[in-house]
Amino acid sequence: MNHRTRATVVAAAVLTAVTSLPVSATAAEPGSPISVSETRLVPAAVADVAVARDGTVYVVGTALNDESLEHDGSGLGDDAFVVAVRPNGSVRDSRFLGGSAADGGTSVAVRADGRVVVAGQTYSDDFPTTAGTAGTGRKGNADAFVTVLKPDLSSVVTSTIVGGVNPDSAEGLAIDGKGWLWLTGRTDSPDLPVTDGPALGGDGDAFVAAFGPDLTTRPVTRVLGGTSLDQGMAVVGLPRGGAVVVGETSSADFPTVGAGLGGVNAYQGMADAWAARMTRSGAVSWASLFGGGGTDTPYDVALDPAGNAVVVGRTRSMTFPRTSDIPRPASDYEAGFALAISPAGDTLRRSTVLGGTTGVTQLHSVSVDEHGNAFVAGFTYATDAPTAHASGLAMAGDVYVAEVDRTGDVLRWAIPVGGLGNQRGYASALGRDGRLVVAGFEESSAGTKSLYSGGVRWLDSRPAVTGLARTGKASDRTPTFVFQTDVTGARTQCRVDGKPWKACTNGRFTTPRLSAGKHTVKVRATDLPGRYGPTASKGFVVR
Repeated sequence: MNHRTRATVVAAAVLTAVTSLPVSATAAEPGSPISVSETRLVPAAVADVAVARDGTVYVVGTALNDESLEHDGSGLGDDAFVVAVRPNGSVRDSRFLGGSAADGGTSVAVRADGRVVVAGQTYSDDFPTTAGTAGTGRKGNADAFVTVLKPDLSSVVTSTIVGGVNPDSAEGLAIDGKGWLWLTGRTDSPDLPVTDGPALGGDGDAFVAAFGPDLTTRPVTRVLGGTSLDQGMAVVGLPRGGAVVVGETSSADFPTVGAGLGGVNAYQGMADAWAARMTRSGAVSWASLFGGGGTDTPYDVALDPAGNAVVVGRTRSMTFPRTSDIPRPASDYEAGFALAISPAGDTLRRSTVLGGTTGVTQLHSVSVDEHGNAFVAGFTYATDAPTAHASGLAMAGDVYVAEVDRTGDVLRWAIPVGGLGNQRGYASALGRDGRLVVAGFEESSAGTKSLYSGGVRWLDSRPAVTGLARTGKASDRTPTFVFQTDVTGARTQCRVDGKPWKACTNGRFTTPRLSAGKHTVKVRATDLPGRYGPTASKGFVVR
């Protein structure tokens, strides 16, 4: 069966296996703005998510080899899958991507023209590729792939494979401001063709590759690593071209460039995190190590409005650098970290560690809004993980989602999102409407069998005004009203009797002088320009 025919068949099959299960909007506590709705994708392991300009959510991962779903016509292996979900949670389009052996999707991005870019790993000799691309062709045990699909997922626009004689995998994908596609992952292949710098230097190295928008050129392929194991984990494109890449290294001789954070650029632990800035030519502007005496792994990176690289991951190091006022409990368990590195790679702007004393906490994904606040997602087994505006403590194995303000010192909100089984939040993206999309999967069991259910959750954190009340006497011609917001640091606006909205701060609003009679005061809160929570209204009488 050719790939075109096969794609038609499996696209029909996946729709029978993808179910839209909307969950009633629930609040983390009475009056909380954190509402959650969900769409489940069964059976699947979700790896990444991206949101298009029109609000369409693209989800990628691996469709698990289960008797309820025929992946590839022969049933011999797993396939990458791509699903397009509408903003209301219903499935719009879907398809498999792969060949006759095992394939998996690890990352997704949406281009400015709406086309969808998917990266992953393939073991298939017949993985669908297109002629004229700048890949290497199938060479080894496993290779990385990059595929561009039409927005409706109906067909492959262009597709390439890159790798060598040994296993190669793609972990992170990003698009820079010039439209180049940046890919990072791990290579074990000494023959991976590089455009700059050395070839494979150790047990396994990180690689970074840049492709032109149509995949016909590959101006950059670079290997980063030392004599031990190294891996690229995530990448973010820069507005003027180039990228910042993050990864993990076990190499004491990892090739650093520059002074490092605070003038320290030395290997410190069992495994350290690293970040590197790449120019469009493939040169490394800086490469900095960070971590402590244990294992430190970065999972995602984003840019804030000041151009700082915001990195999240996990740490087992009690000496992990921290600047935040949010306390970190003394614990041997892994904790999640969120930090920001300056554009020059030499300054730690802020660093927050979130964790508990009763279990592991990891942060796997980050998005940053236009105010510089960071939305982080992962999972926690710690029942005492820090929460804010939450109805209760986390249970063992919950998705963990939080908004950290731009200083790194304040949790604007932080909640566990649970279910029946172990929950994993592996990817997230902030939509233009301000809703945070979190993707991952739930693991449950039936007897001795493990069951996996991929899913997408929408978290709406629009702030609400609570406790609006009048103070003073009824005869006061300039009455004062007090109120609260249920997201820390939310901006508020007030008005009386339909007059223009004006900023009101510190939870108080004093009206202009009013005549005797009936009046109405209204207050609303905002977290993004033009995005408001529900309006609180109170009628009153001046005597």
